[in-house]
Amino acid sequence: MVCGPMLSGACAVLNFWAIIFLAIVGGLFQNQSVGLLEDLPAVGDSRTDSWEVTQKNIEDGYAQNAKNCWIACGISVAVFILTAGRFYMVLRK
Repeated sequence: MVCGPMLSGACAVLNFWAIIFLAIVGGLFQNQSVGLLEDLPAVGDSRTDSWEVTQKNIEDGYAQNAKNCWIACGISVAVFILTAGRFYMVLRK
């Protein structure tokens, strides 16, 4: 047995919270929340670029961060399924 019921249950709860958190943050990035502007990757030099280029870089940064959150959320779903399944199997024994 790799992990007991307490560890698998704790991992399942932690992954469930990660799913909720990453889905919310991904939605905020998708909606281009101003509060997350500081979390965007720095692309180019906004002092020398035109406003259109800077705006495009900001929109691309929001889209990339949203995509990263969705990918991490999907990984958390997969790990949640594994840990919840393990928790269920340990409890059935």
